[in-house]
Formats: sequence, structure tokens, C-alpha cells
Amino acid sequence: MAEKHIYRVFCETDSKYVETGWLDSEPTKCPEDAGHSIDLDSISAIKTGVESGNPYCYINYASDKRPYHEITKSSWKTIAKFLYVGSDLSPISSFSAIVGRSGDTGIASIRLRDMTSNNIIATMSWTSEDVQTIMDAELENIPTDSAILQIQVKLDSNSDDNSHVYSTGLGYCDCI
Repeated sequence: MAEKHIYRVFCETDSKYVETGWLDSEPTKCPEDAGHSIDLDSISAIKTGVESGNPYCYINYASDKRPYHEITKSSWKTIAKFLYVGSDLSPISSFSAIVGRSGDTGIASIRLRDMTSNNIIATMSWTSEDVQTIMDAELENIPTDSAILQIQVKLDSNSDDNSHVYSTGLGYCDCI
């Protein structure tokens, strides 16, 4: 995957710093007006990512006791909460999780919820005991402005099984 950057550069014509969009290499022209002069010594990468496919927002649930978050309740439990800055990023294009189970009955679920507008963006379930990656790329209700997002989990059945979430990630359309 190709690494990309958002750069900050000083526009000498307007006497101000400006930001580029996602680029493969350092800018040689002012991102606001190609006819403006820029200070080539002022260029700095302020965000770094890779092309779509790898999570931009990655959360690992390992603790000092176990390498996962254990799911034991049949009601939704928040395991992560964070600020999504909306229009400052490309839209979310996928939600993924590395999950597993101990036991062979029951279903577990994980969802991405917009707490600000009370909308569900994605929901996924799994039954297999194997550690696996699950992904949902058909998202709904993606916020366009800043929002508080939650990652929530629950057991969908009353079994003695335990389900585990090892990590989650959000993918983005253009560059992450």
C-alpha cells in the first residue's frame, strides 16, 4: 500500500500556512493557488496514512490479563467511544473486527453506533469459535459532521459461551 500524507506549507503570497489534500509526495505548488509562491523549507507532513484497505482508526482491546475484550452480557455494552471529526476526514467506508469465541453455541454481535444522533452505522454477528476477521462495507447513517461514535458488543443468546473482540478498525474511502 502506498503511503500518503497531508502537508502543511507556508504560502508566501498570502503570508499564511495552508494544508494540502492527501498526496503521494511533497507539494511543489501552493494547494490553494498554483500561481502562489511557497516556502519549500516550511513543508511538513501533518497526517500520514495508506491507501484504502487498512484501518485508519484501530483499537486493540488487549489488557495485562488477556489479549481481548470478553463479551459476557446479552445487552449492548460500550467497549470504545471516540470523536469522529466528520468532514475533516474521508467518509468511513468499512468497519472491521478481529473476533473469536469459546464454546460452540450462541451468537455474538458488535456494532458501530453514532451516539450523537442515535444511529446505527454497522452491525455484525459471528458464531464460529475460530479467531476471524469480520467486516461490514455496507454502512448506513455515516455522520458528515463531528460525532461521538461507540463500539458496542453483546451476546445474542443466553449461553455460557464467551465471545472475544481482539481489535476493531475503521476504513476510509480515499486515504487513511
